[in-house]
Amino acid sequence: MKGCTSLSGKQQAGRRGAGASSSSSHPLPLNGCDLAGADMTKDGEPWAKITGEVRYMDVDFCKGTENLPEFDWGIPLSSPDAAFNGTDKSDHCCHLLNPARRVCSDGYDYGRRFLICPREGYDTCAYLKWVDKEWQGRPRQVIGKLAEENVALQKFVFDKDAEIMRLREERKAMIMKHKKEIRTRDRREIWLACLVCCSALLYGVVALVIRGFV
Repeated sequence: MKGCTSLSGKQQAGRRGAGASSSSSHPLPLNGCDLAGADMTKDGEPWAKITGEVRYMDVDFCKGTENLPEFDWGIPLSSPDAAFNGTDKSDHCCHLLNPARRVCSDGYDYGRRFLICPREGYDTCAYLKWVDKEWQGRPRQVIGKLAEENVALQKFVFDKDAEIMRLREERKAMIMKHKKEIRTRDRREIWLACLVCCSALLYGVVALVIRGFV
């Protein structure tokens, strides 16, 4: 899931993270299968950008940490990086665990390092902290252009994969049709062979009967 959220969403998330001392009567949703990929709100409270594979805990769950981490409601796509991996001991996530190191591989944040909860799937929490500042100026423009080209390339690859799947399905359908025609032809040949045998047998019986009367 792409983790590029709007600035206002991040500001709202930051205010909720910084103001954890205030009570929250609207916890984040625990199940998001019906809201997959959508930025939702409930009674003016920000919800997470969620998918069916990831859900976020209530922000109040993070009140147990002494230094409340920065929150963002989207997990950026990441790629392996030999220079920035493993866990980071400088901070803790909502589970009081050392966060995992990641490098963003999507959108305008491409190449930025960040920290997230080390747990995955339904056990993950809302912790996300950027290590690098947002790209500015010319680098941001270049990265944005590359991101657009990457999206176009991914769409091209997706379309080609879909075409390949369609051709495979057509080939599979043609093979099944050919096998069906072969089976039909074989049954027809067997039926004709049986008919010939029965006709020959009947002819022989009739010939014997006629010979007996002669």
